[in-house]
Amino acid sequence: MLLSVISFSNTPCQVLRKQQIFMIPPKIKGMTINAWSSEAYNTTDFDISITNLANLEADWVTFTVFWFMEHYNDTEMYPRTDLYTASNSSLIHAIEKAHELNMKVALKPMIDVIDGTWRGQIKPYNWTLWFENYQKFINFYANFAQNYSVELFIVGTELRSSQTHESEWRNVINNVRNNFNGNLTYAANWDSFSNYSVLPNFAVRFWDALDYIGVDAYFPLTNSFNPTLQQLINAWSNSRSGWWGSGRNWTNQLYSTYLSTGKKIIFTEIGYCSQNGTNTEPWNYNLSPVKDLQEQADCYQAALEAFGNATWFEGWFWWSWETDPNAGKPGTPDELHYTPQNKPAQEILRYYYEVPPDIAILNVSSSKTIVNKGDFIEINVTIENQGIHTENFNVSVYANQTSIYEEYIVLENHSLTILRFTWNTSNMIEATYILEAFVPPLPGELDKDDNLYVDGIVKIGKHDITIIDLVFSNKINRKVIGQGCICKINVTVANQGDFTETFNVTLYANTTIIETKEVTLESGNFTTLRFTWNITGFVKGNYTIWAYAWPVPGETYTADNTFVDGWVFVSIVGDVNGDRKVDIKDIAMVSGAYGSYPGHPKWNPNCDINNDFKVDIKDLAAASANYGQWW
Repeated sequence: MLLSVISFSNTPCQVLRKQQIFMIPPKIKGMTINAWSSEAYNTTDFDISITNLANLEADWVTFTVFWFMEHYNDTEMYPRTDLYTASNSSLIHAIEKAHELNMKVALKPMIDVIDGTWRGQIKPYNWTLWFENYQKFINFYANFAQNYSVELFIVGTELRSSQTHESEWRNVINNVRNNFNGNLTYAANWDSFSNYSVLPNFAVRFWDALDYIGVDAYFPLTNSFNPTLQQLINAWSNSRSGWWGSGRNWTNQLYSTYLSTGKKIIFTEIGYCSQNGTNTEPWNYNLSPVKDLQEQADCYQAALEAFGNATWFEGWFWWSWETDPNAGKPGTPDELHYTPQNKPAQEILRYYYEVPPDIAILNVSSSKTIVNKGDFIEINVTIENQGIHTENFNVSVYANQTSIYEEYIVLENHSLTILRFTWNTSNMIEATYILEAFVPPLPGELDKDDNLYVDGIVKIGKHDITIIDLVFSNKINRKVIGQGCICKINVTVANQGDFTETFNVTLYANTTIIETKEVTLESGNFTTLRFTWNITGFVKGNYTIWAYAWPVPGETYTADNTFVDGWVFVSIVGDVNGDRKVDIKDIAMVSGAYGSYPGHPKWNPNCDINNDFKVDIKDLAAASANYGQWW
């Protein structure tokens, strides 16, 4: 592409709009370097410039060499070193310098028309003669590429009007194969690379003879001169441009071509000027006199994100990097043009082409795992920058996907930090929560599995134990008990809270402890504890029997921790009516209940003196033994 000289003042610009990207990196991270004079590749400036490119971790570079047709209908082409045909010696130097920098090389011989006609619209008066001359031109550089170990050779570029001559192109490719052993592709214009393109009548139909689908990807994206990054990303699958109609799915056109040919896609060219509206006509290098560095950067990032995960996409050669290392700076001829050098777009490439950033969350720990609502929990998040650059990013902490904390972090390369914060659980509902810490993947980050760390469980809820029943083991509350007897008393306790609890339950007679038992209950469960009351040693009189469940840590409602059964009268053994003496009335009552048991019509629990759940001769004998005693 020919560049005109226009320069404007610099404008403020963001460098990067963060997105989530690359799962599978493209194999070709390339750039085109053009020589706009015959010896441009053979200069110190070039050496500095390509070294700068290599420092971005670009691993491929395309070198162009132009021959010229005088008029669009000519059949001959020839070099013009007085214009910008790169000399053979400069090409050799460029290729050797790239290999010295461990970069692979694509060689791209191209045709320009001096009368200003775009190469895709040439109409030679005799196509047979044109192809004969083109074969000589392309064979020369194919042989050149073979001799200097070029890895990829591009047999033609944007020669749209010639693409209908399928047999001639197959002949060209076969002859190139005889001169060059490496991979081949053709650089088709974005509008005519296949039957799925907007101009299928000009479609390339000889991809099967090549190794890759090459596309000069100047697809129009939107009609807006102020698009957002997301709009640009979306436009790759739903173009909002007026060119050829809105709604076109450029990505699907490319993917369908891949499916129909089995050949991966390479963007043999893709580029955007730093001009306002460049996304609307990416091929137009004189679209606007207004500089827009952000739109250029956003267009770069949108393409990188749109194709970064595509397994059918082999990579890109951006158009273009200049031999002047100062290109793109304010006041230079390329200030508004395609080069990303010394512009924000260069920083976009740095993120995507360099060793990828790598942020890892190593640990999330909480000071407590079981808390009451309203408690404060100390949370520690350990984060490491495992990449080679200082990075800035947001860390978010979630409880069941509810955000509980977020902080912006700046972290130097190969360093670690611990983010500490206090979680106030007052606004959380009572539930079980899974803690997660997350750093959104940085642009270009490949290892994203460790950007998320799941800690475990924190339970927020209530602690609530209760006593729900207290009964004598004969199922019917006994009101008169003989001194010296042994009674079994059942106390049923329940855990109405949200946590497993271990606690003590104490049975009392008035304020005297009868017995204490320890119990462990899971949330929602209950159990019955059996207590033994040995009444020996207790003075005669009235006693209140009650049980108390000792509150567990964090329990706030304790009214139901106490259960009072009522009074029990301790008297002489055999005093079954509680009148403090054993007489004929007691004997009569035991006799009247004789032979009964719980549930029997005559059952009277006071007459079951020995507490064996029946009234028999033993109870009658016990009452008779104390006959006549009183107190």
